[in-house]
Amino acid sequence: MKAVRLAQDRFGRLDVLVNNAGRIVYKPAIEMSLEDWNSIMDVTSTGVFLHSREALKAMIPNKNGAIVNIGSYACFQTFQGISAYAAAKGALAQLTRTFALEAIDHGIRVNGVGSGDVVTNFLNTFRSDGRQFLAEHGKKAPIKRSAEPQEIAEVVAFLASDKASFMVGAMVMADGGMSIAVPSD
Repeated sequence: MKAVRLAQDRFGRLDVLVNNAGRIVYKPAIEMSLEDWNSIMDVTSTGVFLHSREALKAMIPNKNGAIVNIGSYACFQTFQGISAYAAAKGALAQLTRTFALEAIDHGIRVNGVGSGDVVTNFLNTFRSDGRQFLAEHGKKAPIKRSAEPQEIAEVVAFLASDKASFMVGAMVMADGGMSIAVPSD
């Protein structure tokens, strides 16, 4: 893929891949078109597969590297209106574990971060109040707030570093407690 070749051309090798692409559509499953479904799966799980596959091809000769996939609490939980997103993030969690098993014999670690609501422009393609919505939705987490991007970036940097050298196939939840909470409303 072009991104892997660009990294190799610019830096001489590829040491870290962070898969941080996602797409969401809020619709009940019965109203979701196949086009909606495919667009979410293409970006959120197929993209992870393709980028990871190509990154591994580049990393294997060096016998070193790290791949970090950005998941969500939707890797393990869901709520109404996000069937495709939850399915895609569930697939991402399984891809993380499978690639981890296939890569570790080559000295490459694959892990993931299950993030909670992060105040970004993620929803801005279909909501003019995307950042505000994410900030408000994060208040449903036990921590009672959303994350700032830097908080998730710190977890990603740790997983990509040698400090996480014993972590293989982990989904580290940085979600403010969303994955352990039973909704009370």
